[in-house]
Amino acid sequence: MKMSGKNSLFAVAFAVGMVALAVPAQASLIVSDTFSRDDGLLGGSSPEVGAGTWNTTADWNINSGEAASPGGESSAFIPIGHVTPGHTYTFTADARNALGDGWGSWAGLAFAQTKTSTFIPWADGVYGMRVDSGQLEIWETTGDFPYKATPAFGDFTVPNQFKLVLDTTSSAAWSIEYFLNGSEIYTSTEAPSLDINFVMLNSNNDGVSTSIFDNVLVTDISSVPEVSSSFTMLGLISSGLLLRRRTKRSR
Repeated sequence: MKMSGKNSLFAVAFAVGMVALAVPAQASLIVSDTFSRDDGLLGGSSPEVGAGTWNTTADWNINSGEAASPGGESSAFIPIGHVTPGHTYTFTADARNALGDGWGSWAGLAFAQTKTSTFIPWADGVYGMRVDSGQLEIWETTGDFPYKATPAFGDFTVPNQFKLVLDTTSSAAWSIEYFLNGSEIYTSTEAPSLDINFVMLNSNNDGVSTSIFDNVLVTDISSVPEVSSSFTMLGLISSGLLLRRRTKRSR
């Protein structure tokens, strides 16, 4: 069937729209840190990727390419900028604890709202997961644990991958998904107004053991395809239509 010029333009527009739907979301790194630098204090050091620096509530150390917490309860924070509605954010890290399921010993990570000088780890404004005394716990800002699993899944004297996914693409409600070693454990629904701008590592070692963290990764996944991708495909489709018309004319 022969297309008119107007129909050809409509076909191009339709094709570009379909391409825009098919193009996957674009991910950008906010923070990436494997702690592959000289041993020393974590606080004040810069990640391998990321604009901010680590802040700690005690003397966390970098030891042999890992971040190690001291005894007692403490946290390590790094800014990620204010979350933008319409995006999905992921926060991943490997964590282990020398005591595994020892009493009063935990390791975890969380998204955190604005940190102040009086910020208390695992208080209001924190959305995270941790393994505490052999129990896997999800912590919400209300100060309770909407999910607990005993015994926890796995051996936490070896690294386990913790992952949080904050989805802000809905204007009605945001969601946070919690994963352990690739398996989804829990999903919560939150008001679309969280002022999250930090991620944190958190540990309590009862003054006996230490928690170890590695492979910290924070990404921002845009829900809108990159404009350059759509225009590239538009150019390719337009060129194809012009070539087709010229071929037909030459026959």
